[in-house]
Amino acid sequence: MSDPIVRSGDLRHRVTIQERTYEYNEARDRVEAWTDVVSVWAFVRPASSKEAIIANQLKAQIYHSVTMRWPGSTAITPQMRIKFGDRILNITQVMNRDSRNYLLDILATEVIA
Repeated sequence: MSDPIVRSGDLRHRVTIQERTYEYNEARDRVEAWTDVVSVWAFVRPASSKEAIIANQLKAQIYHSVTMRWPGSTAITPQMRIKFGDRILNITQVMNRDSRNYLLDILATEVIA
């Protein structure tokens, strides 16, 4: 069983959870946009990294582990992303630690050109 205790000082990174929405531009084309859902304090730490060739370019992928308190009625899903400063972390997995609705452990990927 994981330790459910997280001290408030551990949650020192301000992050914003965003969800994908669609808008229409001036030419009436449907374009992807991201809307802020909730901003919370979290603990963001790199878990691992690798380099890969994506679209014929060498890119680094950094895997992050993000721990945050349960956001109440806001459901966090892999279709969302995390904005961390000017960085974007794509959510790959969301785990309810110990199924207690107290902490979320999120795995996310950042792609760097």
